[in-house]
Order: sequence, then structure tokens, then C-alpha cells
Amino acid sequence: GIGFGVVSISGSAPGVSGGAAAGGLEVSVPNPDAGSFVMSAYSSNTGGGITVPTGHGEVYSATNIGSAAGAAAYRNNAAAGTQTVTYAQGSPTGHSTAAAVFLPVSDGDPYGTWADGFLPTDVSDPAGNGDGDSLTNLLEFAFGTDPTVSDSTSLVWSDPGFTPGTPIVAHSFPGGGVDFKARFIRRVDHGAPGSVDYALRFSSDLTDWESSSDVSAPGWWVPGDLTVLETDGDYELVEYPYPFFLDGGPKARFFQVEVTEVP
Repeated sequence: GIGFGVVSISGSAPGVSGGAAAGGLEVSVPNPDAGSFVMSAYSSNTGGGITVPTGHGEVYSATNIGSAAGAAAYRNNAAAGTQTVTYAQGSPTGHSTAAAVFLPVSDGDPYGTWADGFLPTDVSDPAGNGDGDSLTNLLEFAFGTDPTVSDSTSLVWSDPGFTPGTPIVAHSFPGGGVDFKARFIRRVDHGAPGSVDYALRFSSDLTDWESSSDVSAPGWWVPGDLTVLETDGDYELVEYPYPFFLDGGPKARFFQVEVTEVP
């Protein structure tokens, strides 16, 4: 016969958190780190077609190799916590499931580590835009969005909790007046090598812009006024008060977040 399976490993190799094997259609393995890669396999002596676990990519599935049947699947960017891998097969006999967790490896390159989390889809080119939305891969990285899904919707703050997205203008009405804030998602490791830097830009006419990154910082730029509202994993939600007037005199009406790579 032909065997199918993944060797059960428990901390015996670098980058491997653990492995497990069990008789039947299901096995559970601990996963200590978000972004891990889970590889699994299923085998049986007989039975009908095999369905790989929900949310997993199929590597292979076959039911006609001699008297054996088997399948293998993977899940990339798995969440932290116990991973339960469940296959499905009609009328199986002599069946078992095995899985192993491979931890994410940090090579000092935040963008590269982030891009690896979307394999086998290649998002390694910061200037690329494979999903065809309005955000390059670098901007997807900067704002915490998914480079494999065509979606450039705005961020949402549920307070508590936020959903990453593109920057917004937030407003409130303190004391009967109106207060505007520039609100955006920022990486916690901003400024680090391999990550990104952010700069705020304001304009009155979409032609002339003043930026917090200007060599001579504008008078409205006060770094201490940039407030972190909430942090979740690799990202934080921040906001900055809209300046009433720009250095050039006119009122600030528009804003942008400028994102640049850090070598």
C-alpha cells in the first residue's frame, strides 16, 4: 500500500512548534503564535471522496491509489490558539489525521515577514497591486489591509476594536462646536528598518501641501498631539487634530497620509 501522512514533531526542529497525529478525521495542535503555517495530512484504507478542512488550501486528494486514500492541506497565517484540523470522508476505514505547526520566522524584515504570510500569493513587490484595488502592496502593509482582496474601504473604529482600512476624517461636536481629526492605521514597528514611516499632509486646495516630514516642520505639527487610540497586534489606530490654519494662511480642508519605505 501507499502511506499518507505528516510526521508528528514536538519541538525537535527549529521553527516547528509541535505536531500531533490521531486516529479518525480530526486532530488538534497547539499554536502559540499568530501567523503560523499549519500543514496536515489524512489517510484511510478505504472510503469515498475526501474534503479538506474548511479554510485550508488543498495540496492533493486521491481515493484511487491501490486500496488507499489520502489528502493533504495547509493553512497559512493561522491565528494563535489551538488549531483543530478536520477532514471529511464518506465511510472511511483505518483512517488517521496528522498535523504540524510551523512558526513564523522573523528575519528583521517586517515587510518580508508580512508578505510571507500571504504565500502562495506573491506580494513581495511593495509596488505591486495584484488584487487590483487602489492600494499598492506597501500601502496594504502600512494600513493593515489584505493584499489578496480587492477592497480599499475606510477603517472602522468600534471602540473597543478596529477594522483596518484607509484613513478617514473623524468628527465630533464638543460644546456645540465641531472638531475634526485625521485618523489612520499605523504599524507598531513604524520607523524600523524594513517597515514604513508615516507623514501627515494637509492642503487647502489639493495643490499645495504642507507635510509633517518637511525639512522645516510646519507650525501646526506637534508630535505630542498624535494620539494612539487603540493597539491590536502589529497595528495601532492613531489620530491627529486638524490644524485650523496652515502656515501659508488658508484653512486646512484636505489631508493625506504619506507612506515611505524604511531601508
